[in-house]
Amino acid sequence: MQTGGRGSIGVNDSYLVIGEPNAGGSAGEVDIFPVDLGTFGAPLVRSEPTPVAGHNFGSTVALFLDELLVGAPGASIGTGMYSATLSFRDGPY
Repeated sequence: MQTGGRGSIGVNDSYLVIGEPNAGGSAGEVDIFPVDLGTFGAPLVRSEPTPVAGHNFGSTVALFLDELLVGAPGASIGTGMYSATLSFRDGPY
């Protein structure tokens, strides 16, 4: 887990997720903590399949039911799209 990043936090009944957009030369990552009866397990650290500096993966995170959405505003897909949102289903993420 990096310190000093300005990402976001998501939480549901099972997970606490902290976005770390400045990790890895601003490629970014998310730290996923399993929550069990108020205690936190060891974090699962996730990044893009191919991390790229400047993508800022983890700038925003949102949890809804079994879906984790992660924003990467520095990523582009094709032409004209300047942000990307990745989703992971059916945890653990």
